[in-house]
Amino acid sequence: MLTSHTPESWIALRSMPSVDVRAPAEFRRGHIPGAHSIPLFGDETRALIGTLYKQSGKDAAVRRGVELIAPTMNLLIEQYHAVAPTKEIRLYCARGGMRSSSIAQMLTLLGFRVHLLQGGYKAYRNFVGELFTTQYQFKVLSGKTGSGKTDILHALAKLGEQSVDLEALACHKGSVFGALGTAKQPPQQLFENHLAESLLLCDAARRIWIEDESARIGLCTIPQSIHRAGPMCSIE
Repeated sequence: MLTSHTPESWIALRSMPSVDVRAPAEFRRGHIPGAHSIPLFGDETRALIGTLYKQSGKDAAVRRGVELIAPTMNLLIEQYHAVAPTKEIRLYCARGGMRSSSIAQMLTLLGFRVHLLQGGYKAYRNFVGELFTTQYQFKVLSGKTGSGKTDILHALAKLGEQSVDLEALACHKGSVFGALGTAKQPPQQLFENHLAESLLLCDAARRIWIEDESARIGLCTIPQSIHRAGPMCSIE
């Protein structure tokens, strides 16, 4: 069974495993949080097929693509069974085109229930951009470096308050402490995607606590509509 979804309804199925079928380089630049990478084509193969599509048309590109993936088909099937043992899965590619559609058709023949993202990752990114224009009820926690803003943010969350830890999402502790003791910073797209996912878990009608940050946290830029978007609450 195959079902197509808007980004909003696709994301609402977040408890279900999801797979990004784009090439590894595309996945590294940015992907939907939680997605597994099972590329239909590697980076070089994708470039080859793209060039063939432009020079010789769709039919030639599809035929060559089938030839190239045929030897790996069994491995692909094994990977999907491992990711989705219940045989229900979410899929997306760059624009909801041939890559995700071809995998979806194969999986439905194997008895999977497939949920396809209409418009692919591009539609998801448009959805993220629109989400950042929502009028959230932000409360901005301000204070000097070392005053314990992050600790207070986490304490508020334990008390049932809504909060978003921008520094944790950016894997960076701010201008003084930098990336000390943190993982490598995510690409800008992935930072924005994680921020969007955090906001989706919040009730926009209730206040959301965030820390007062510069426009950039290390290499990650806070969306302008969110940066200092609410009243300040200062601590010493």
